[in-house]
Amino acid sequence: MKYLLVLLAAVIFTVSGCGRDPVAEDLVAFGKVGSSIVDGNMMKDLNQRMRAAETNEERAALMAELAAVFDGMSSKVATFEAKSPEVSKYQNDIQQALAQGGEGARQAQTALLHADQLKLNDAARKMTGAQQQLLAASRSINVLAKEHKVKFSQ
Repeated sequence: MKYLLVLLAAVIFTVSGCGRDPVAEDLVAFGKVGSSIVDGNMMKDLNQRMRAAETNEERAALMAELAAVFDGMSSKVATFEAKSPEVSKYQNDIQQALAQGGEGARQAQTALLHADQLKLNDAARKMTGAQQQLLAASRSINVLAKEHKVKFSQ
């Protein structure tokens, strides 16, 4: 009888979800979103084309392409609905960084078309700031994942 009560308690505990870790579940789900939006080859190709660009018009067109990439990534991140405040915070941080990166790329596009070095410098600062925010959020998510024993696939 004692064995049956322990088994029943274990089943109730499992079914009620008390043993689940909502942060870990969010991290796993968010990791899937993240892996679906990052295309290292595409970014490498864009960087190569940027180095090969010979005119400001060509560079401006590539900046428009980069802004569209940032916008697309931001849209995909926005589709994720975090259930835990910890993951929600990092999702917001990433969305802000992507928005800032897109804004910087659009500003760079305009600056290149108007040969405005001051605006181009400001745009570069925005994009660098966005990159730093993304790296910081990534490090923080990895620390949180380690705390919750979640491994992201590479």
